[in-house]
Amino acid sequence: PLRNAPAARNSTEDWTAFLAQNSLSRSARYALIGWGNRRFYLETPRWADFKITTALSALSGLGRTIVHVDLLSELPHNSPTCRRIRLSPDQYVRLCRSIRDSFRQNGSGHPLRIPVAAYSTTDAFYEGTGSYHLFRTCNVWTGGKLQAAGVRVGCWTPFASSLIDSLPASPSE
Repeated sequence: PLRNAPAARNSTEDWTAFLAQNSLSRSARYALIGWGNRRFYLETPRWADFKITTALSALSGLGRTIVHVDLLSELPHNSPTCRRIRLSPDQYVRLCRSIRDSFRQNGSGHPLRIPVAAYSTTDAFYEGTGSYHLFRTCNVWTGGKLQAAGVRVGCWTPFASSLIDSLPASPSE
């Protein structure tokens, strides 16, 4: 699945403060954020753990959603599932606002962390909003967040390849 990777902290947004998690690295430069079916994320940390019953359950739309955040010091380079996109300050604000709407939040405006759920020491899971199903996959979610920011994306992008192929060409470094 593709994930949004906004800066972890800058003058516009501080994901480390929003997440309010001391266990996640405050020195991270990027917040890698994904959304999907709770059961699938928690029961399939690696593709070796894949079960068709878990996938079918996720595609049915009956389960809850989850947001996965991994704070990284560097982004993976030369990955077929990474595409650099330049955003204006206004687009970046809209992207962050749209991503925040995917977190269920407490009365203080902080996301609801799922205790003990993590793949490593740099990531965490949070309760999500919305419904994951066959027609609203993690890649459709990513495309929707980019569209909310004003990025041109294909009208339906259920697979990583359909989303990547619909994005504007990467700006040169």
